[in-house]
Amino acid sequence: MAAEALLAAKRATDRAERHRTAVESIRSRTDLTAKGLAGVGTAAVSAVGYAKFADLFPYGGPWWAVVFLVVGVVAMIGGFVLLSKRFSAASEVLPTTVDPEKTIAMNELDAREEKIVRSAYKDMAVLNEVDSLVAYQARGHRFERIADRLEPDDKLVDPLRARADLVASEIQAIQARVGALILKKRAKEATTGRPTVVLVVLFIAGWYLTALGADRLESQRSGQIEVAKSCADARTAGAKDLPGICGKAPEEKAASAADSVNDAVVTLAEGKKTCLENAAKANEDAGVCAPLQHALAALNGEG
Repeated sequence: MAAEALLAAKRATDRAERHRTAVESIRSRTDLTAKGLAGVGTAAVSAVGYAKFADLFPYGGPWWAVVFLVVGVVAMIGGFVLLSKRFSAASEVLPTTVDPEKTIAMNELDAREEKIVRSAYKDMAVLNEVDSLVAYQARGHRFERIADRLEPDDKLVDPLRARADLVASEIQAIQARVGALILKKRAKEATTGRPTVVLVVLFIAGWYLTALGADRLESQRSGQIEVAKSCADARTAGAKDLPGICGKAPEEKAASAADSVNDAVVTLAEGKKTCLENAAKANEDAGVCAPLQHALAALNGEG
């Protein structure tokens, strides 16, 4: 009897170890996926969202382009944050106890996950002809207490301890199995579940909205600059009949008589300076520039 119980306990321990290995594998893969997804999402928002959002300033464009830009950035951020959260949920540690209600209370489980816990615990209890896993654990403790009260050389000590070990091993195995089943479900839903598809579509839609809004704002400003440049070039070339998009040409201010006098004074002053410089270079008498000096004085009202 003791040998059979020990063998059964070993099998239960092996099952528990396989479940723990599966749990670690699932957690490792989903954790790497969550980190990679967060990195890609952050890079995408930085490269597309923030850069395009900067195109909003200085503002100039239709109102719907601004709405597209803002909604697009929010959709991108929300999409990859929620996707990362779904993958992170599949890498969480799930603490368990022999009481299904306490296990459920300790973890954020949905209805399907709660059903997994209750069903697995109930199956184990029914298999061992007890009301619950708590009762099965109490049976194992009872075997231990009885063995402790017997004499060490009593032939019942080893079988009792073997049965207690079997109970403990099977309880550990079922707890490990529950954790593996829940994480496997979460990993599958995070990868191919409908919410994941919706979030991916949300992220892509946000990307397109951001690009569309920013491009519309940028193209409108670029178009206005191009039109203004073309109109200015046409006016410079002497074109008269320009389309209405060019607007009215700036009115040229008519030159006054005073402006003409000022221009003449400047011209004579520059001429006088040049004349004196040339006379000095040629070793000529500076008096040769006297007419310019007289004309300049006359314009200034000096003589």
